Amino acid sequence: MKAYYGQTQKYAYFIGCSDGGREALMAAQRYPNDYNGIVAGAPAAHFQIQNSLYHGWSVESQSTTGDSTGNATLYADKTLVLHKAVVAACGGQAGVPDGLIADPRTCNFDPASIQCAQGATNTSNCLTAAEVATASKIYGGPVDATTGERMLAGSPQMGSEENWVGVEVPTTNSTAAPVSVKSLFSYLIVTGAYNLIFTGSPSMPTIDTFGYTDASFYPTYLQANHPLMDATNPDLSAFKKAGGKLILWHGWADQHISPRFTIQYYEAMQNTTGASNVSDFARLYLVPGVAHCGGGEGFPNIDLVSQITAWAEQGTAPNAVMTYQTDSSNNVTASRPVYPYPAVAQFTGTGDWHLGANWTQGTPLYNQPTHAWAGSSFYATYTPTTQGVAAP
Repeated sequence: MKAYYGQTQKYAYFIGCSDGGREALMAAQRYPNDYNGIVAGAPAAHFQIQNSLYHGWSVESQSTTGDSTGNATLYADKTLVLHKAVVAACGGQAGVPDGLIADPRTCNFDPASIQCAQGATNTSNCLTAAEVATASKIYGGPVDATTGERMLAGSPQMGSEENWVGVEVPTTNSTAAPVSVKSLFSYLIVTGAYNLIFTGSPSMPTIDTFGYTDASFYPTYLQANHPLMDATNPDLSAFKKAGGKLILWHGWADQHISPRFTIQYYEAMQNTTGASNVSDFARLYLVPGVAHCGGGEGFPNIDLVSQITAWAEQGTAPNAVMTYQTDSSNNVTASRPVYPYPAVAQFTGTGDWHLGANWTQGTPLYNQPTHAWAGSSFYATYTPTTQGVAAP
């Protein structure tokens, strides 16, 4: 850049989502002086957990046999039946019939509430007992069989069901031919990644032997390469000292990575350096109804580039950020602000609810910290490495 322009750049920014979000956090954690501003969207920060237990559990939950030899239980059409019921139970707010769930952690919907009556001959608008069991497993996540300890910080959230199609569930309907769980995205990503993740482990597990009911799986199989592959180190004091600014964001309806992991990371940052110190250089935004890195029923168009540059260059810390829905011609059809976590957007009750100007900052709907789970220690401070553990 100096050779071409005759001067070095004044500012440098890193913006990424999904694995790009993991890379964004790696930049902040490992190279704190490289970037003035970083935007990390839906980060796969917990790379090893994400691509072993998280997606692997989707396969086990779906299978008619409980392992990768079976067929899927829940299909696209029934997933939409489930989504419709969740939205009816928890979506929207007074005067806003949009079906979006502002904070899915407040939704206590039970899939059993739409279970088909015993002996029903038409099950197109209800869930069979097997489908209810599968949905409950996907929402709930795996637990240690002995202690009852949760194995994950979070699973796909209430309101994300429509986005499961093609990832956790097949794209075909329940009336079509059965589909092997080996065709699911979740199966493909796990079986492609475990050779990388488990290099150096005592033995090479398969998708069926990951240890979904045994919390000792974490230190035994995932600790060795954690400092290399994961980006969950919450100590960003060097990045803050260098003047760096960070914006984290995640869609609540993400079908690939649970937003609860990003919340866990943000909480870990606060616990490590103090909430007031974190607010000096970092923000977290959670966007209702938005799928993985965009899309979904919510407001997926969000400009965080101007927010991070204004913060880094003018010292203007972001607060309300307007999000948008657009039509096929990219015309704005609706707008709505999002606010730094844990605040939510609240309709004022007057005017058109489609217009962002008629919304204000509401109080948090949920204030509990992330529940205890088997891998929470992976969100403690550690020293990253640039080399993994060799195969035994």
